[in-house]
Amino acid sequence: MMSIESNASREDHANCDREPIHIPGAIQPHGYLFALDEPALRVRQLSANVPAILGQEAGELLGRPLEELLGAGPVAELRQVLAEARPQDAPPLLLQLGARSFTGAVHRHQGVAILELEPALAAPDVPLRLGRALRRLQSADSLDALYRVAVDEIRALTGFDRVLLYHFDGDGHGEVLAEARAESLEPFLGLHYPASDIPRQARELYRLNTLRLIPDAVYEPVPLVPALRPDTGQPLDLGLAVLRSVSPVHREYMANLGVRASMSISLLPRGRLWGLLSCGHRVPLHVPIEVRIACQTLGRLLSLQIAALEEIERRRQREAKAALLERLVETMRACGGDVIECLAGRPAELLQLAGAAGAAVVSGGQVQTVGDCPSPELIRSLLGWVGPQTAQGGLWQTCALGAEFPAAAAEAGRACGLLAITLPKPDYVHAVLWFRPELVHTVNWGGNPHKAVERDEAGGAPRLRPRRSFRLWQEAVRGRARPWLPGEERAAAELRRFAIEIDLARQVAREREAVRARDELVETAAQLTRSLEAANAELERIAFRDPLTGLANRLVFEDRLSHACARCDRYGESAAVLFIDLDGFKPINDSWGHRTGDLVLKEVGARLRRLARESDTVARLGGDEFVMLIESGGHAEAAGLLAQRVIDAITQPVNAGGREAQVSCSIGIGVYPQDGPYAQLIARADAAMYAAKRAGRGTYRFYDARMDSGAREMAEIQRELRLALQRGEFELIYQPKVELRTGRVTGVEALARWRHPARGLLEPDFFIPLVERHALVASFSQWALREAARQLRAWGERGLALPVAVNLSMPQLRQEDLAGQLARLLGEHGVPAARLAIEITESAAMEDIGESLPIFERLAAAGIALSIDDFGTGYSSLSQLRRLPVRQLKIDRSFVHDLAQGPDARAIINAVVQLAHALGLEVVAEGVETRQQHEILEQLGCDQAQGFLVARPMPAGEIERWMAGRTLCAQPAPGTDGAQPGPC
Repeated sequence: MMSIESNASREDHANCDREPIHIPGAIQPHGYLFALDEPALRVRQLSANVPAILGQEAGELLGRPLEELLGAGPVAELRQVLAEARPQDAPPLLLQLGARSFTGAVHRHQGVAILELEPALAAPDVPLRLGRALRRLQSADSLDALYRVAVDEIRALTGFDRVLLYHFDGDGHGEVLAEARAESLEPFLGLHYPASDIPRQARELYRLNTLRLIPDAVYEPVPLVPALRPDTGQPLDLGLAVLRSVSPVHREYMANLGVRASMSISLLPRGRLWGLLSCGHRVPLHVPIEVRIACQTLGRLLSLQIAALEEIERRRQREAKAALLERLVETMRACGGDVIECLAGRPAELLQLAGAAGAAVVSGGQVQTVGDCPSPELIRSLLGWVGPQTAQGGLWQTCALGAEFPAAAAEAGRACGLLAITLPKPDYVHAVLWFRPELVHTVNWGGNPHKAVERDEAGGAPRLRPRRSFRLWQEAVRGRARPWLPGEERAAAELRRFAIEIDLARQVAREREAVRARDELVETAAQLTRSLEAANAELERIAFRDPLTGLANRLVFEDRLSHACARCDRYGESAAVLFIDLDGFKPINDSWGHRTGDLVLKEVGARLRRLARESDTVARLGGDEFVMLIESGGHAEAAGLLAQRVIDAITQPVNAGGREAQVSCSIGIGVYPQDGPYAQLIARADAAMYAAKRAGRGTYRFYDARMDSGAREMAEIQRELRLALQRGEFELIYQPKVELRTGRVTGVEALARWRHPARGLLEPDFFIPLVERHALVASFSQWALREAARQLRAWGERGLALPVAVNLSMPQLRQEDLAGQLARLLGEHGVPAARLAIEITESAAMEDIGESLPIFERLAAAGIALSIDDFGTGYSSLSQLRRLPVRQLKIDRSFVHDLAQGPDARAIINAVVQLAHALGLEVVAEGVETRQQHEILEQLGCDQAQGFLVARPMPAGEIERWMAGRTLCAQPAPGTDGAQPGPC
């Protein structure tokens, strides 16, 4: 959407953006606020209406412990909440002050504990209504249907006259995508609202505080006593307070809109402010806190589903672009002439690749056009202008060409948007230009978006006043084409990269031919050399740089280290190598995916580059490992100071695509020449880094000769790991699963252990990463599956038809013909396929659904049951789950652990159970350790339980004794009339 604001208007909006709405110095009058010192919980500030409920003057209340005012019981509950990591997420407190009942919410901000009280209100049957809302959300089969269900259910829960689902576009303007309203109200569906309606600082508060309630906009603010914080003399920051008083500009905005009460719920897919669920009421309306918590839960689940569906659409577009790109690349490879000249022969694919209406292919001074293009004269004049625009990366785009190249304004109907790539050739311009026409469209605004600027009565600075009318106001937008999407830009860049590679290969072949006939082709060889230099400059950047971070790669680093050590030998100087390994990076990749992990690595690389001097070298070795070379003055003291600066810099949070990620690092330091020859310096810095990790991470260590024993120890463990399979040191133990309702046994999960002859019994967290790192996946998987099959046969021979589930990682699942291997293995042992189940974590299964789906389908076709483990920690969506042939979901133990402490875990488990049952899947809860967890899970309809409350993992022989007297769950076998033991 084009911007509609003048320079003056932008200045007025900037004034509005600076309004300190987070420190109003007052609250809304429907509640009461205490600002407390910790740990004594003495009253530092309070709202001026508190004396009315406590029967004492404000001066008598300030400075006193809260326990003297509210009693020991309520304050003890308050301390329990404050002890939690995020007290604002705890269930509301229930307080009784005399004859009055209150609900309390507490949070901690800028060193102050803030307690907010509201009179307790009668709430409807929230769990029943929330359950219905979740069922309707899970049945929505598209984004539009999802939006409509969301506004309907929020309105049913709260009773507001109007509920809007409001989405922000790239310029910050909003559009109403769904609406539920009273019949007497004018519809707002499809209307747009300017970005200035919600100032910048208000958007930040929407991101931090996901629910905002104004029960009645017509009120007298209740000031804080005293007005400023006694310790700092500054206003108290109420940015996270529910009761925070409302900006006068916003209250005037509500009055102009005819709204007395409002509530907003932030939608934050991937942590970014995507939009709002905005509620309005013509008369005052106070929503009970239980209803507000339910609305927040719906908002979180809606945000997750939006993120998942958007990611599916992005992947679909990438796959479509990849197919088009493959056909164009094959055409370039088969073409005998200029590398891009033949692209005009594939007009449909060329236009679809960038979503363009027309395209021009320029090669060797010739211009070929396809589709709807501007005049040849405009194209030729553009060529000289586009070259400098693409000088940096070979690609440039605009959706307002007329504004940047005025000569194109007259042909906006064909060339308003331009996407261009150029090839590094010295003779002629070689380029592909894609064109889009002007998109003339009418925007339906909710009122005139150009706000009137008025001066206050004292004639001071101009103040932006809200619009008084919200009737339909239409505006025609001209001079802009539809914006180029990131996927279209990536596809164009990929086409350029392939063209350079193909062209370079041809030039090398032609150069060899020219050497054989140099007497006749001197001029051709000269031209080829110039072209080759230009292409080599581009490829040299790729060959010697890490493609993700742009840092030097290992090849460059080792070369510079060699030269640096030679200089040290010549001049008697020293140099140092810092080996940097990130701590806590793997959970980011596992939970949020490799896209977020890549953003973290790029930011870490940028921070290291800023810390390095011009004479230093920073490189990425691979994964999450980085190295720094200090050449001039690389003595131990300087290296230690730099290492601490690196640790401090990397520990700062990283904004990774709207998510806040936190990592630290461990650093090993090797100093030349005292720490050995340069060929061993990196390895010794690596050994020192592992010593830093063993010291607790987040620190650095210098190399010490004793560390070689640690490196030798790791090498010895790797060697022992290879021998462990041959020696039979691995074993499987088994943990039972039971039906929650009846207690009947449904099967067991096989868990691997390494019985090391010297180190004792080792957990899989120790050795599975080493198995995958050292190419032992196939051998280990074959052992685990063969051992499980052997135990299944042994139990079957003794009349115990007990199903077994085996955990496999994605590298293990990718083994060639895994389904065929399993079928042959089970056949050798005479074990029915239905007795074996394969478990894989949700994050691994969903990371690349295109790769994992065929594997799952082949296993299911072989009759092997499939289960999704650790469900809830990845980013599954309803449509993804429907595609996978799984029988069971296992809820991650973190949700079960939090089940009794907060409503969010219960609501999410309820949603997962209903989602699974709607898809015909069973639900197993992991980590069940208490009777209370068991009872809640049974109430929520969970099918099975696994955990210490049922039984701890035990060897196969103990399983048989444990099963004595217990019933094995049974169901009819497929294709038979009888029953056989098997998973329920």
